[in-house]
Amino acid sequence: MPQIRDNETPSEWMKRIWERLTYFRENNLLPNSRKNDNKYALHRYELWMQNAIKKTKRAREIGKKIQVCIIIQRKFIEYYYRPDGLCASELTQHYKLLWMIREKMRQDPKGHCFAIVNNKYDG
Repeated sequence: MPQIRDNETPSEWMKRIWERLTYFRENNLLPNSRKNDNKYALHRYELWMQNAIKKTKRAREIGKKIQVCIIIQRKFIEYYYRPDGLCASELTQHYKLLWMIREKMRQDPKGHCFAIVNNKYDG
């Protein structure tokens, strides 16, 4: 854009550049940093949202694994401190169940073995 010349009033300057200014505005040629700022802000928000979703999913998976471990510990303590003692057959059955759950947790990277544990202990 041309600068204001010497001995030129602002209204004369506006009349001189008005056609060029309207051409720039109609063709979207004016430099606008807000567009880039908005795009950058939206991009950063999308990244933040994806990260938040991943963290939430991971926290749920970890919560399920912790619940599985708590159930296993409680059942083991129930069996171990039963008043009439623990029979050898029940002990082997319990340890087989523990190892089966551990193997399932190792095989499934997302930790979806919570339903298996509930089905085994509900009986």
